[in-house]
Amino acid sequence: GQSYFAANLMTGAIDRLSDAVGSVLEQPNGDMRKMHHDIISYLIKRGYLLEKGWMENERIEKIYKKYQQTIAERAPYVFQIILSYRCNMNCPYCFQQKPHKQSNAVSYEQIDAIFSAIKKMLSSDKLNKVKPVVGPFGGEPLLPYHKDTFNYLSKRVAEYGYIRGPIITNGYYIIEYLSLLRKYKPSGMQVTIDGAKRVHNKRRCHKTKETYDKIMRGINALLEEGIQVGLRVNLDGNSLDGLEELANDIVKRGWNNYSKFTTYVIPVTAKIGQDYRVDMDESELLERFMESVEKYPNVKIFQLNEWKGLDRFIEYEKERVVWPKFHHCEYAKEKTYHFDPNGKIYGC
Repeated sequence: GQSYFAANLMTGAIDRLSDAVGSVLEQPNGDMRKMHHDIISYLIKRGYLLEKGWMENERIEKIYKKYQQTIAERAPYVFQIILSYRCNMNCPYCFQQKPHKQSNAVSYEQIDAIFSAIKKMLSSDKLNKVKPVVGPFGGEPLLPYHKDTFNYLSKRVAEYGYIRGPIITNGYYIIEYLSLLRKYKPSGMQVTIDGAKRVHNKRRCHKTKETYDKIMRGINALLEEGIQVGLRVNLDGNSLDGLEELANDIVKRGWNNYSKFTTYVIPVTAKIGQDYRVDMDESELLERFMESVEKYPNVKIFQLNEWKGLDRFIEYEKERVVWPKFHHCEYAKEKTYHFDPNGKIYGC
């Protein structure tokens, strides 16, 4: 049945409400006289009801200033260098499909210029107190085509003493890059697959080759090297089918016993300017996923990431302090810059 929750996105407060209270609050002009004064007092205390609207604006400004100060002093700059927009796969939902077709690789001279720019930016920021994170991005960063560039970039990161950033990869060429990954251990690796083997191989192909088994061998090699691995599973109506097969495979390989392994499901979404259409509403997808968790015990190994609004409840359950959402794009974050081979700089 339907349940009512109240969430204050400014304070992080979350409460489950009775049907009587919830039905009043969901109406734009709900009759508060139907609620007991003790309940009204509690709702005011929790910040769901306001005695004076201007008080909330003042609180928002105060919290935002504190948030900006915390980010300025404690959050690292993140610089991601796009080696090229090329990729060895052609995933239907990819937001970078058009740039894939023609893309040069970033040059050594460009990398040197980027590091000079980073140095100037850091020296001009007197509030920043932490080392920056610098890493490769794509397209697919671990293409054979990028190997020399990847090596050069990694050497420069080490020379400057910066933090080696995580690598987002489709995982197909992990084995070919293993010696470099062993030498320049990244802070983590995100590898993406699309569900069970039979589903993944239909959607994430390398020309005419199946990719699942090769990617899984690469992940196993990373874990044996002690490299942090986050296995991202793109979830939609198609990949939901057989998710328990993937969970069973992961458990059979023993990856869930590694302290440096996590796996999570993320809903496939259509980005701005894409023709791709999702095949299932996110709320229905989540409901179907939770049914799968109840039916198949191993599916519990998958965490939930980037589900709209759900992160609030997850953070609350873990008893963490929840900041208000001042930005509503999962990619555009403060102090983050992307440098591409065409000499452009992006905030996401």
